[in-house]
Amino acid sequence: MEHSKSIKRLASLFKSMVKNYNSFGNWWKNIPLAHEAFAIMTDELPEVLPGEYETPEERAKLMMNMLDVCNELDMPRFCIEVREFIDAIAPNDINSLKLKKLRDFIDMSIDGAKWCKTYGSHLRFDEVERTEEWEAVIYEVERRCASRLRFARKGMGFCFHYWSVKQDILMGYGIEWSTPSQMNPGVMFD
Repeated sequence: MEHSKSIKRLASLFKSMVKNYNSFGNWWKNIPLAHEAFAIMTDELPEVLPGEYETPEERAKLMMNMLDVCNELDMPRFCIEVREFIDAIAPNDINSLKLKKLRDFIDMSIDGAKWCKTYGSHLRFDEVERTEEWEAVIYEVERRCASRLRFARKGMGFCFHYWSVKQDILMGYGIEWSTPSQMNPGVMFD
């Protein structure tokens, strides 16, 4: 079969992505996997592939399933690209709403507090998380955090240690970041 190698690789990527998403703190590993999977689905595979996806809607659903195991707010520009592709081949209301949410997220003219209220986010976040600079380094930052924290106990209070390490690593990239606890005084984190 002409596309069997691409299909096998895509299946392997999806399997790894689900495993990462369901493993504590490993969601970040899906960033490059999602990029590779999207490239395969758009550059190597045809619009329809009998036995795999019979319609543009089924192809779009595969892409939406991929995004379901990604933290879209850590890679909004990439996810916008994917959702725009989905919108072009099989428009649907859910995708359109998520696309608007992402576009609003990176629109710095929309105040972060207003974005949170509009989209039901109860925790405030640092505005730097909406920038291209953040998106460009977040994979490497998370990889370095995981490496530095690999032997840390991941129980109560771990988030504070993780945020401190993440803040330090981001500073090395020239990015000043306020942690969720700093952005949300009065909220109890564990």
